[in-house]
Formats: sequence, structure tokens, C-alpha cells
Amino acid sequence: MQYIVRYEDITINTNQQAFDPTGASSITFENYGDEDVIINQGIKLDQGTSITFPNEPYEVIKSTWKIQFSGLGVNPNVQVIKKFSTKTTK
Repeated sequence: MQYIVRYEDITINTNQQAFDPTGASSITFENYGDEDVIINQGIKLDQGTSITFPNEPYEVIKSTWKIQFSGLGVNPNVQVIKKFSTKTTK
């Protein structure tokens, strides 16, 4: 089986911003800012680290995610990379 893969990314830099990755087969959060990040009220992402939630390629994400910043820094910045995998007929 072959897949066509495409990526979309957004940068989040405001507190408690929700976004919808519906249909993505995996999602990666990369913390480039100077604050710790809380994902969905429980997953801590330290400064300078990243985390990937892989469902690929058989399942897709079907929920909204929420980002919160610790409020201790001056430059919050999280890049969110969504990966979409589509099955081909080849």
C-alpha cells in the first residue's frame, strides 16, 4: 500500500488557543518559545522540546486540541505540524 503525504503547520503564540487537526494522521508540537506549554490540560512540553502523537496511517485524529502557556516567559511560541496520509490506488 502506498500513501500520499502532505504537511500543514501553524504557529501558536497566544494562551489557551484551540485548534482543530481533524483528519490528520499524526501531529507534532515543537516548543520554540521561552515558556513551558501544557497540551490538553495535562501534557507538559518543556522549552526546546517536541512531542509527536502518531496515529498514522490507519487512523486520523478526530478531536480539538488546546494549548496553554505557563505565563513565565515573554516569547511563547509553539509550532504545530499536522501530517495527512492518503491511501493511493497504486
